[in-house]
Amino acid sequence: MGNSIDDNKALQRTYMPVNLAAVRSADASRRMGRKLLGQEQNEYKKLKLGGEKR
Repeated sequence: MGNSIDDNKALQRTYMPVNLAAVRSADASRRMGRKLLGQEQNEYKKLKLGGEKR
């Protein structure tokens, strides 16, 4: 990789934020997204597409 994050201040500002509010907001968004994805997967698991009977 041509750019090392240790040597590049622009990359550090982009990928290693020090703004605590921004970090917490991103973490909350990730949690909400994972929860929504999990719910979608559960809906697909509930579908019975084969001839399997309960």
